[in-house]
This record gives sequence, C-alpha cells and structure tokens, in this order.
Amino acid sequence: GVFAAKAAADTITSVQCWADTSDAVMQLRRSDGNDMISGNITCTTAGATSISLVNSVIASGQYVGMYLVSGTAKRVNVVVNYTTAY
Repeated sequence: GVFAAKAAADTITSVQCWADTSDAVMQLRRSDGNDMISGNITCTTAGATSISLVNSVIASGQYVGMYLVSGTAKRVNVVVNYTTAY
C-alpha cells in the first residue's frame, strides 16, 4: 500500500512519482476498487506529477495501493499529498 487513512477522512490533492525507467505507467487504487488518477500517470526518472484526481477522498480505514499498468520499471517511488478532515 501507498497510503492509509487512520483517524479521519483524507483527500488526496496530488500524486508524484519517480521510476528507474521512463516508461512506468501507474494508477492509484483505493481499497474499495476505485481508481484515483484520471487516466494514468507515467513515472519517469525526472519525476511526474498529477493533480487530475477522481475518487480522491479516502475514508477512515481505507487504504490506497499503487498498480503498475505497464512498463519495465523495477523501482517506483510515490509521494501522496493530502489534506485531512480533523
């Protein structure tokens, strides 16, 4: 998993990723099965950012995982920026 909401609902505002190749296409998926990035994001060695999100609210107890759609990457780093509903 990439992210988990613990105490309150969180809203993901952007996603950044880097990969050891420039062909790693990824998607974030909530534990309820909903994709979170409108389309996908292609992670590169220089990095990529997406603010085009759907289903971006993570309820308390839900988690988010990374799904590698395609590419030859062996390592992908993901940063999730979020706000929380306290």
